[in-house]
Amino acid sequence: MEKALSTAGVSFGFCAAFWPLGYWYLRRLTDGGDEPLGLLVLGVLSVLIFRERKNLIYPPNQPALIVTGLCFTLYILSTFWLPPMLRCVPAILCIAFYFGWHKYPGWLALMFLSLPLIASLQFYLGYPLRLISTEITRWLIYPFLSDIIREGTNLTIHGKTVGVDPPCSGIKTLWAGLLFTNITASLVGMKWRKAILFNLYAMGLLLLANSFRAALLFAPESGAINMPDALHAGIGIICYLAIIFLLVKIATLRTRTLQRHTIS
Repeated sequence: MEKALSTAGVSFGFCAAFWPLGYWYLRRLTDGGDEPLGLLVLGVLSVLIFRERKNLIYPPNQPALIVTGLCFTLYILSTFWLPPMLRCVPAILCIAFYFGWHKYPGWLALMFLSLPLIASLQFYLGYPLRLISTEITRWLIYPFLSDIIREGTNLTIHGKTVGVDPPCSGIKTLWAGLLFTNITASLVGMKWRKAILFNLYAMGLLLLANSFRAALLFAPESGAINMPDALHAGIGIICYLAIIFLLVKIATLRTRTLQRHTIS
């Protein structure tokens, strides 16, 4: 009973301290700039935390409590000079270290993925990712059409130009893929080193899948062949599902390896 009251009191204190971020968060999810999928991510995270509730260490040990205090101090100081999105970083770390969630890298990643990131990522990373996707696409097409030329985010061949526009930057696919990656990492109990490598694999595969999709769509987009709109959308879904299948295989292979080591 005392532990429950203590948890409720600390939770209320965090809500009181972080209410400006909560207000900003709800406004961002409803202003049309970001899809309100962050609430779904928080729902999934709540289920994962409830699933592991008996294994959580609470109250925190002294090192975790010190880090919590440092993060809270940084949050207070950041109020005067950082935008809300960046102020969320010390706030999330503060909560994670106090409740022991920092030992679960997948949970921490999901907390950050629940933020309204899409519009900001599109603004800052959209063009660089389009450049990367366009260049990889050129190399995928080059063995079949050696005359292909890249000019910025456009691919040109025989006088016909196909552009990789902002929706094709792969930001949303990357976000959705990392969401699945970290849910999987949480379910199989990956620790920090394995989870970081797993996320790096996922990011590389997702970027490659986006370029592979662009390469497959180059012919119909350039007018060389006709393709139904349904098939046009289906190619992207198939590429994404193929990456999901590979990630599941990687996670399953790791789990089976751990089980064999445990048995032996």
